[in-house]
Amino acid sequence: MTRLLVLPLLALAACQANAPDNAANDAIAANQAAAPVKDIETLPPDETVVEPDNADVAEAAIPKSMRGRWGLVPADCTSTRGDAKGLLTITPDTLQFYESRAKLTKIVGNWPEKLKAEFAFTGEGQSWTRTETLSLTNSSNTLVREDKELPKPLRYTRCQ
Repeated sequence: MTRLLVLPLLALAACQANAPDNAANDAIAANQAAAPVKDIETLPPDETVVEPDNADVAEAAIPKSMRGRWGLVPADCTSTRGDAKGLLTITPDTLQFYESRAKLTKIVGNWPEKLKAEFAFTGEGQSWTRTETLSLTNSSNTLVREDKELPKPLRYTRCQ
């Protein structure tokens, strides 16, 4: 019977791994701690300003998403008498207003849903140039027109 008890104890002792040598582990840890650490180069933050890509000014055009008929008030879109004073019609290179038109001369910045460009205006016997910013909001159903000469931005609604 003692043989039966001794046999499992011997088998159990044979299966256990040898206990690690603490002195050897301490030596390895000491060597790792004493090894020189390579300096990590810290780079300054990237402060590069990426300007919009306007490489092909010759092919400059007002984005398709901004083209069409826009009204300051709903009646501008439905007038049949030609008195829609708040109607703005946008083509690839022109902003057409009630009594003036603006021809695209240079794109200053072109981002998704935003255009900043220089326009040559003519109307009522006069000519002038302005930089206009056009922005789309409200799922592209509202066009905001900004100009430093305007007291506040104008909000147009897409005509249906």
